[in-house]
Amino acid sequence: MAIFDLFSGKAQNDLSDLDRLVEFKDKIEIRYINLAEEVENMVGFKVDSVSKNGIEEKYLRTIDPDLIDV
Repeated sequence: MAIFDLFSGKAQNDLSDLDRLVEFKDKIEIRYINLAEEVENMVGFKVDSVSKNGIEEKYLRTIDPDLIDV
């Protein structure tokens, strides 16, 4: 899992959310949704989740410089 965008070092404010890139080896199913909810509950604000397998290569190249593995 990696975070990117605002929480990777750019300016944050009250409207900021956490963007995370996740990669699963198996089917995602309900585990993907549950994991997103768990992270939101831990950090106390909105978490946007993107599957590495579901993002177009051109967008992955755009966010790659900002990715921080966690």
